[in-house]
Amino acid sequence: MPEDLLIERVGTVAVVTFNRPERMNAISWNVLGLFRDAVNSVDADADVRAVVLTGNGRAFSAGTDLQELADDNQALGRKPVEQPKNTAGPWDMTRIGKPTVAAINGAAVGLGVELATQCDVRIGTPNSRCSWAFPLRGLVPDTGAATYILPHIVGLQNALKWTMSGRMVNADELAATRFIDEIVEPEQLRARAIAVAEELSKGAPIAIRETKRLMYRGFGRGSDEHVADNAATLNRMFATEDHKEGVQAFLQKREPVFKGR
Repeated sequence: MPEDLLIERVGTVAVVTFNRPERMNAISWNVLGLFRDAVNSVDADADVRAVVLTGNGRAFSAGTDLQELADDNQALGRKPVEQPKNTAGPWDMTRIGKPTVAAINGAAVGLGVELATQCDVRIGTPNSRCSWAFPLRGLVPDTGAATYILPHIVGLQNALKWTMSGRMVNADELAATRFIDEIVEPEQLRARAIAVAEELSKGAPIAIRETKRLMYRGFGRGSDEHVADNAATLNRMFATEDHKEGVQAFLQKREPVFKGR
């Protein structure tokens, strides 16, 4: 029986793939558990510098497995999930201290598009399409990413239009509003997403982690608190081995070799 979630290492990039193509990569309780285990695993692996999230087949993910939901008579995500402390937020893909790229290979619906919204960057193809279909099921967006992060990406008006109507948004509109950063041909998507992930993760791992934390934390606090945290973080960075290596590499006109310390 094939695995419902695949994790593959391509150099320093972990590619996490939803692998239920016969179900349009619908997310069951089992897949959700595997996904959260994968998030924790790649975040803890010092050899992984970035993460690509994608789907196998025609869809990125059709969202919650509604058949299982009906059978279980529960709302997916009701079970409490313990999150690490001092993270960039409560979402699985924002709390990873590494760059995350969604390679949206097809339809991303419901919980599927919520997970894509949580990623730092999204790459698509002409086949990409997204739907926040929650109101059509009598719900609000289940992880809260659409009601918190999405307006920061596409603006309040677009976020409201998409999340209130639940309509399918095509690749052209997703690209025009910068929800998708770029569109490539389907056969180029995986390689391009990995290349973007590699580009985003060239810097010192500790600096990238703290930059991401500051960025997402900044959404929910005042400027005084944020600037104080930024200054304290910068002072910690001055004392790291990676800072010293970055300066030496610049002076010696060579590529830095960062160790995450």
